[in-house]
Amino acid sequence: VCVEGWYGSHIKTLFPDWKDREQDLISLIGFAAKFEDLGDLVAQVILLNGETSDKKPEPEQDTLRLTTIHQSKGLEFPIVFLIGVADGLLPLTRAIDEGDVEEERRLLYVACTRAENTLYLFTPRFTTAGEGYRPLDPCRFLEEMSPDCYELADYTHRRF
Repeated sequence: VCVEGWYGSHIKTLFPDWKDREQDLISLIGFAAKFEDLGDLVAQVILLNGETSDKKPEPEQDTLRLTTIHQSKGLEFPIVFLIGVADGLLPLTRAIDEGDVEEERRLLYVACTRAENTLYLFTPRFTTAGEGYRPLDPCRFLEEMSPDCYELADYTHRRF
């Protein structure tokens, strides 16, 4: 459907190597069809990314690396952005319910210490995941940080 629909026409106008990209898309669709839900697919992609992301960029090369807090151990970056630093996301609701909050605290600590110069923590005010549109509170672990260690900024009404 995707290849035969508007996207198939779109890639033909954008890319000289559209046949290769079309084949990549067909392969991706076949790969994704093996999973029962999106969560399983994303988990597998993250695992595969961890296996193939050992190559380090040259120091002078400008790069952006997307990773999870689970994959950040042993890595360092000049600037780190952590998103989803809110109760229910970090720590996960499941971890709270199962009493495994300490492991979540450790993961956040490791992720924060990956920043060599600057660390940005983002707490969404609302989520639409799970039970629909609901407010989120900042991660409970942030209360344990000294106020001297951070500067609070509110971007609630800012449009990007």
